[in-house]
Amino acid sequence: LGATYSNFNAAMRRLFFKVTLLLLGLAFGHETDGDDVVSQIKVALLGTMSPPTKDGLRKLEDVLLKLSKRGHSIDQATKEALDEVSKAIETDLEPEVVKKIETTSAQLLGLSELFLKCEAQMDSMMNSSMSSQQEVVTYRADHKLCRTQESEEVVEYDACQRMYNSAYNVQVSSCQTVDAVNQIPSALECLLQPGEDAEAFYLRKLASFEASLEKLLEKKAECGNATMTTSLFKASCDTKHSSYTSTKTICDDKQMVLDTTICKLKVHMSTDCEQYEACRDQAFKSFALANASAEFDEEAAKEMWKQLQQIKCITKAIAAGPNEDALAACVTEQISVAHLEVNYTSIPPISLCQSMAEEPGSEEYMAALYGDLPANTPAEACKASCCLKATTTVTTTPARPMFGGSSMANQFR
Repeated sequence: LGATYSNFNAAMRRLFFKVTLLLLGLAFGHETDGDDVVSQIKVALLGTMSPPTKDGLRKLEDVLLKLSKRGHSIDQATKEALDEVSKAIETDLEPEVVKKIETTSAQLLGLSELFLKCEAQMDSMMNSSMSSQQEVVTYRADHKLCRTQESEEVVEYDACQRMYNSAYNVQVSSCQTVDAVNQIPSALECLLQPGEDAEAFYLRKLASFEASLEKLLEKKAECGNATMTTSLFKASCDTKHSSYTSTKTICDDKQMVLDTTICKLKVHMSTDCEQYEACRDQAFKSFALANASAEFDEEAAKEMWKQLQQIKCITKAIAAGPNEDALAACVTEQISVAHLEVNYTSIPPISLCQSMAEEPGSEEYMAALYGDLPANTPAEACKASCCLKATTTVTTTPARPMFGGSSMANQFR
């Protein structure tokens, strides 16, 4: 069905062309002598050259079509004029069309370099903020090291507290046994046993009193030792607690310096990103405008190329002896314009602008920057000037993206 329709369409175009030739012949009315024909061809050719236009080519084509209606053979002057047309098309007009495509492609390539200038500007701005970023790297590492030391001290203090509590329990237990044996015997314990004389009584009670005394002194010694051990653990734990609280204060101060530095860096990076985005927007507007113009130029160049090939075909057909079928074939011939493709340069990908996606002090910020701290020494609430005020102490959670797609934890590692 497609082939049938295509053949039908071609036949209709040939028929239309023949009718056009007939109408032009009627309009032309009389034969034109050779000099007038040559003159008209040259005038029409000159009209297509400065610069080549669609209307100028159409006028040249009209002159040639009128010439094709002459019933006698073509004289030498006319043949030379026709040769001049073909030569002008091949040496001047066709290269002009190709040059237009090349120029358009070059212009698009040049406009794509506007984006490269934006990237260079971005690199320059990033380099200018590099010192601040390096400060953040240093401060973050220093703060993490401090929290690690604080964590170790907390572990030591907790271990000391556990040992103190154990020693205190031993002390209480030991000293309670002293109360149990620190008793004066009752009078009933001093009664004679049946058949016991005085000497036997005294020897028995003496052994009993010596055993009770020894037990009492032993329990008192155990209580004293336990009390001393508890006191030693308490002193040690107090020292460790003092060291831990001092280290915590130092770490909190280091965190304050880190958060404050990031606040300054945020302002700097935000300004850089705004300038970069403005540069990209302007480049894109210029590129889009040029792209639309290039599409128009490409289509015009292809149409002009087809016109030129039809005119060349008509000049050859006339020179060979006017023939309506040969002339009609010039119109229906499929002309390739595959070589007239504008090179539409792609837009370079946008760089990942290194701006902070999260507000300092937010949960995301705290998790990204401090999420890898020891669980027993989390960061304090952010207290720098730019921090959100509702922040609470962060717990250890996986870091998430913060600086333009890369996590803050990785950005300042």
